[in-house]
Amino acid sequence: MIRPGGLAVIAPISVGLLFKTVGVWKGDPLLGPKAVSGFLMFATVSGVMMSLTMSNAGGAFDNAKKYVETGKHGGKNSDTHKATVTGDTVGDPFKDTAGPSLHVLMKLLSTITLVIAPMFMVNSSPSDSDGDGDNVISPSSSESHQLSDEQDQGGSTFSMFLVLLSLIGIGLLAWKILPRVLRRFRRKAKRANKRALV
Repeated sequence: MIRPGGLAVIAPISVGLLFKTVGVWKGDPLLGPKAVSGFLMFATVSGVMMSLTMSNAGGAFDNAKKYVETGKHGGKNSDTHKATVTGDTVGDPFKDTAGPSLHVLMKLLSTITLVIAPMFMVNSSPSDSDGDGDNVISPSSSESHQLSDEQDQGGSTFSMFLVLLSLIGIGLLAWKILPRVLRRFRRKAKRANKRALV
């Protein structure tokens, strides 16, 4: 559980700092916050979809086992019952733990992002500081900081491309972890099958 939790904590920080650096290089001081907000939106939407899918699939697996245990399709100790017991071994964690825990993951991502959001802002040079000595982004003239439509469109295309690249990288990290989780599910399913046979 340390790796998935660490991924949830490290991912928004790394995305924000990476795009903050790229924003300094591209001349867009808000690229870091834009990238993190895009990351947060994608994570929330995909988390809701995954949570609903896991909760519904887990309930379906559980209901299938209960339906067979009523005597349908051969009843208890039939091959159908053994298959539904195997499915319920995966279904119970889906509906009881994995689906609801994605809600916690989404809250964790948004909380971390909101708490460390100021870290992703680009401070201006010390000459632009206000009377208190704090560095703020204060344009000297509106014309110097306005981008033309072509530059703005190119910058948003570039930032979306970088957001997609970072999401692909995070997906590849998760893909390294996913086979291990599936192997554990298979082992548990085999054990449950042996118990059902006894």
